[in-house]
Amino acid sequence: MPEGTIVKALSGYYYVSPAAGGGQVRCRARGIFKKRGESPLVGDRVMFSETENGEGTVLEILPRKTMLIRPPMANADLAVLVFSVVQPDLNLILLDKFLVHIEHAGLDAIIVWTKTDLIPDGPEGGRARRRMEEATKLYTSIGYDVFATSAPLG
Repeated sequence: MPEGTIVKALSGYYYVSPAAGGGQVRCRARGIFKKRGESPLVGDRVMFSETENGEGTVLEILPRKTMLIRPPMANADLAVLVFSVVQPDLNLILLDKFLVHIEHAGLDAIIVWTKTDLIPDGPEGGRARRRMEEATKLYTSIGYDVFATSAPLG
């Protein structure tokens, strides 16, 4: 029985990338998963069988390291949380909710601030810049890597 990783789930099909290499195999899941209340997820390592028509069947889901409900995925190691500092304004309450969810799932997280090039000049921009700097200091002090990025103006 070959082993692989589910790389895409779409309309009841699971696209499995075999561990041994080769192209993706379009699979259906066995009915036993539905009876058990289980559902294969993107990122799951699975055992599958191939049929004569080039498709396959997911037979077994191997143990998961991590699992997220939203988005539904398994075995991720790292979450990159990307937050705008302006347009829309930086939302630290939402960031904290995501961090709690990710920590509970057992994933590491990196925080990325975007749109730093859109911080306006003047007092309003000064407040946005201070808020970003204070948040960076806070999150780095509790162990998160924080990066700031922007797109070039064009």
